[in-house]
Amino acid sequence: PEEAHLLVAKGAALDSLDTEVITTTQLEQKIENLRNSHDNTSHPLDPLFKTKDEYELFLRLISVKGLGAKLALPILATGSIAGIVDAIDRENILYLTKFPKIGDKLARQIILDLKGKLNFEVSEELVSDETEDLIDTLTALGYKSSEIKKVVGSVDKSLSLEDQVKESLKLLLK
Repeated sequence: PEEAHLLVAKGAALDSLDTEVITTTQLEQKIENLRNSHDNTSHPLDPLFKTKDEYELFLRLISVKGLGAKLALPILATGSIAGIVDAIDRENILYLTKFPKIGDKLARQIILDLKGKLNFEVSEELVSDETEDLIDTLTALGYKSSEIKKVVGSVDKSLSLEDQVKESLKLLLK
């Protein structure tokens, strides 16, 4: 119904362990006051996507045949935008199949549908402290920052620095 949120609020109020007893009319008045006190542009919940790029990538992912929101959200939650885009552009099926419920067939479909269609840049701001050592190491090995930016997002951050360097070098040598 149109006023479903009021029914939910009433149910929550009736089920609460609060000792204060109020009438339904008082409850409705409190809800109306709360509704009027907040401006309609703010929302108390955190946004689902951190950036506009993340939202755009989500929309592109759900456009892939066989990949819906249930599969796209875990991809975005566990991978970086740069890593996902790089994996698609480099046709890195191994990276894509690391995500939950993404098999070989779906990884190939993602690449087929999205390769060359994603125009996301990795900004300097997105480089975290955890990747700083990796970037410094690859720079010391003589790689250009443009090359490093392309692979840093594809590397599993849970690995040791040594293993991250090995994985980065494999990606750089492809």
